[in-house]
Amino acid sequence: ATMAVPSLAAAQDAIVTTDLNMRAGPSTSFPVVAVVPESAPVDIHGCVDGYSWCDVSSQGARGWVSASYLSYAANGSYVPLFDYASEAEIPIITYSVGSYWDSYYRDRPWYGRCALWNSRWHDNWRNIR
Repeated sequence: ATMAVPSLAAAQDAIVTTDLNMRAGPSTSFPVVAVVPESAPVDIHGCVDGYSWCDVSSQGARGWVSASYLSYAANGSYVPLFDYASEAEIPIITYSVGSYWDSYYRDRPWYGRCALWNSRWHDNWRNIR
């Protein structure tokens, strides 16, 4: 099966600007996967349309963070991701609870409630920008 998530080869370099909750989906309502410490590097695999949330990996974890707290490596310094995302050619991606969770969260205690989270995603958050 093919996922709508780019491979690690497409990752972009960035850092987080504060201690940041990495979540299981692009909303603060999703479970916390990990806490990424301030100034930690992250690889950005893509962002939802509008660059409000990005799929990232850091320190062995994969999940979603608010793009408001990401700075992108550009011209020898870090700039707010939102100001530079289109120039950095960070891909716009879609999110699917089922395929994403199947790939990254099978060992998490909340994985067994995937259908509930999928329903909440479709009912409440899937149009987030």
